[in-house]
Amino acid sequence: MQKPGPLGPPGPRKTDVSGLAPIAERATPPATPAPEPVTVDDLLDRFGPLLVAGTVRTLDVLAEADDGDLPDFLDNRPALEAFAVALVADHQVRPLPAASLPPLERLALEIVDDLAELRRWLDLSAQGRRIRARIEREAGACDRVLLGLRADPDAGLHGLLVRALEGHQDDDRTRKPQDDERAQDRFGAWRTPAEHERIEAYDRHHWTCDRCIRAGRGYGARCEAGARLHAATRASR
Repeated sequence: MQKPGPLGPPGPRKTDVSGLAPIAERATPPATPAPEPVTVDDLLDRFGPLLVAGTVRTLDVLAEADDGDLPDFLDNRPALEAFAVALVADHQVRPLPAASLPPLERLALEIVDDLAELRRWLDLSAQGRRIRARIEREAGACDRVLLGLRADPDAGLHGLLVRALEGHQDDDRTRKPQDDERAQDRFGAWRTPAEHERIEAYDRHHWTCDRCIRAGRGYGARCEAGARLHAATRASR
């Protein structure tokens, strides 16, 4: 029992805490991270470029959706396809030609051209005939062409057809041209593979030979090798 001191009754006994560890601060629970927003690219990765049996471009449908609606479609393809069908019915989205039609007829309908005229145009060159064969026989080739036309409707048809079919199993770049087949170089000139090869051989020599460079500018004659290569190109230019 404590006795009263000269200053009055004693107060509450103090506890010595100098040797105790400090009380840990109360842990704050981690904040719940906000979900990542769903983007058009997410839905394209999930559902691919075509909807409704390959007749509606996914990108056209998503362009008509509000950003707040995109999460609702992420795990609900039927809802997205129903939205696509409604857009087509309201004439807000133009469908692709029906996938049940022959591929070349689908392409003719897309470019508003006569089927016979399109076939005749493709048959004018060896490359056009190969393109026609791929569109008619290769699975997915016509869809790639149609999607390319929708993405860049003002592009030239020939270049678009070549680009749309690049990078696939029958890529023209991996095929050896026939001897009588004419191809276009980077400057737009159409020649046979042999003609292109002769011109490229001369160019490789010319730009490494000072004498031939001077001759090309009108100063003196070409060297013996340059003169021979140049003569071989005359019929090719």
